[in-house]
Amino acid sequence: MFLQYVVIDLINRGLFTVSLIHCNDHHTALIPWMLENRKINVSSLLTLHNAEYQGLFSLPEAQLLRPIDFNNRDRRRKSFNSLSIGIEYCDTLNTVSPNYANELLRKEKLSFGLRKLLIAHKNKFSGIINGADYSIWDPQTDTFLKNHFSVKSISGKNKNKRTLIRKCNWKYSTQPVIGMVSRLVTTKGFYLILNTIDEIIATGAKLVILGTGNVKIVRALHKTEKKYPNQISFHNYFDETIAHLIEAGADMFLMPSRYEPCGLNQIYSLRYGTIPIVFNTGGLADTVTDYSQMGGNGFVFNRFTTKDLVKISKKAVKIYQDKKLWKKLINNAMERDFSWSNSAGKYLNLYTQILEEK
Repeated sequence: MFLQYVVIDLINRGLFTVSLIHCNDHHTALIPWMLENRKINVSSLLTLHNAEYQGLFSLPEAQLLRPIDFNNRDRRRKSFNSLSIGIEYCDTLNTVSPNYANELLRKEKLSFGLRKLLIAHKNKFSGIINGADYSIWDPQTDTFLKNHFSVKSISGKNKNKRTLIRKCNWKYSTQPVIGMVSRLVTTKGFYLILNTIDEIIATGAKLVILGTGNVKIVRALHKTEKKYPNQISFHNYFDETIAHLIEAGADMFLMPSRYEPCGLNQIYSLRYGTIPIVFNTGGLADTVTDYSQMGGNGFVFNRFTTKDLVKISKKAVKIYQDKKLWKKLINNAMERDFSWSNSAGKYLNLYTQILEEK
């Protein structure tokens, strides 16, 4: 809140000259409202990264955040929702993938109460996929890896797989390794994973998981690791080196999120030839194409059920045995470009459009 006050104050004092302010999520979503309230002729773009987090607090709490100038309409609010106010007052609104934008307009559950408001402002609402920083996430130059590789020279990937297997205290085998780097929360699909893990392991695949989060999920994963020490390796912490090693050394990347505004790990996985297994939602749908389609680079299931996750996992393991088809999947994955250069160009066009309309 203080940061937002300072932005407005600097503009008022003439210490900060700006034509457009790009706000992100509820943390800066009140700036468009403050600009309107103070009659400041500066354009605003609000990017909504996740509709679940809205910066909600009560009116009595809002009154403590003086100096906010409430007009009569704002006084009638039963609660103070930073994100909804930003949506209402910003000149232009976008989110972090085209498919997530469509989902927010169509699906009440995914909008967390914002659907009607978003529909009312749909003419200024669009989606631009997030980009990956390939100066950090690129198997040819990755500073966290000892063995580099590219789509033209893939041998380094198998060397990283051997390193990952040693890190998991497993004996080397030709079995596929499925990786996960994730916050351990239910929205990331861990309900499905924990209820299908016996069947996934029965396919012969090994599973390595890196992450922290929900205590119940942590306990359940520790329990399954004890049950399958030769096939499950759970790392309950975060380590950048291991995260990069999983992306580089695993054969597949499991990311069955119930909803995913954009997602980055599936984009990293594509770059490293680690084939994603994803639910058909949000940015996952915008970046991963099912193996059965032209240019397929992953495995996509369409119903958020344990049955469908097991089915797609079995299919992935089966196709892994077909080395020619698997190599084609790797090529398709690694050749896709989700760098920021593409996304930045789209934001530049949006900025230009906003300023021209103003």
